[in-house]
Amino acid sequence: MWNGFTLAEKQPYYNEVEVLKKQYEEKLDEYWKSASPKTLREINARRKHDGRNKIHRPHQENHYKRPKGPFFRFIEHFRQSDDGRAIQEAGVTATGRGAVNVAREAGVRWRAMSASDKAPYVEAYQKEHTDWQANHPSKSASS
Repeated sequence: MWNGFTLAEKQPYYNEVEVLKKQYEEKLDEYWKSASPKTLREINARRKHDGRNKIHRPHQENHYKRPKGPFFRFIEHFRQSDDGRAIQEAGVTATGRGAVNVAREAGVRWRAMSASDKAPYVEAYQKEHTDWQANHPSKSASS
């Protein structure tokens, strides 16, 4: 029967599926926003008992990630510098691939930096970290 329909005859069903799928995704998103970690632990305990895999809370698009640490801020800046680009463009060498060599050289330079040279990266991290702590609910409060 379905194979006998033309594309125009199938279109209302496709449209209905799109609407229902959107409604389902919205309800599922609301469920995950309101579900407590305790509920998820109970569900996963039952799943484990039944021999099934755990389910995980999906990442929210507006999830506020932890801020990058001072070294990661430095390495991001270093990769965009002329020295970092030159190492990357050198490609594969005897010591490794370009990305590995960039990270290695950044580590050497970071360890050689004085505290005053590291200060802008540390201050930026501390500022963003305090903002993150103020805006991000603690995990212990949600249990």
